[in-house]
Amino acid sequence: MYKVYRCTLCSSFTYADRFQRWKLCPHCGATIDLLRTRVYLEVDSYSIAEDVISQIEKHLAGKRKKDLSEREVELIENQYRQWLGGSC
Repeated sequence: MYKVYRCTLCSSFTYADRFQRWKLCPHCGATIDLLRTRVYLEVDSYSIAEDVISQIEKHLAGKRKKDLSEREVELIENQYRQWLGGSC
C-alpha cells in the first residue's frame, strides 16, 4: 500500500510506502514528516499513486486551484474504490 501526500514546503504531490515515517520531497528536497502530513489517498501500488498524482495535478492546473477540497478528496476515494470493485 502507498499513500499520496503533499509536500509541506513546495506543495507538490508525492507518495510513500505506508510504513515510511519520513520522505524527501523529490521536487524541493524537503524532509516530510509523514505522520503529520495529510494523506490524500491510499492505493495498492506505486504506479497507481503516480497516476493519481498526475490526475490531481492536471485537475488543479485546469481549475487554477491550489488544493483539493474535502469533497474532491472524497470523490477521488470513491472513484478509486469503485474502480477496485470493478477490477476484482
